Amino acid sequence: MLSLPLLSELAHERLPSGLADRFCSLLEPRGQILSAARPGDEHVGVLGGEPLLPEGREGRPCTRSSIRTGLAAATARR
Repeated sequence: MLSLPLLSELAHERLPSGLADRFCSLLEPRGQILSAARPGDEHVGVLGGEPLLPEGREGRPCTRSSIRTGLAAATARR
């Protein structure tokens, strides 16, 4: 398995300095600390599990292939 330090080293060996720095910045873990939901708070997402819509909502689940199809269609319209 490749580690972040190894990828960074390889990038700096093989890429121009500015590009290597940009590449390495994209590898760094990023995130936002969220507070736990309180009773009565609206749910905006769930990590893991099967994708489900809230009760009373209709639609089809979003899959990787449907995202690709939607992106391709949106790009073709430009």
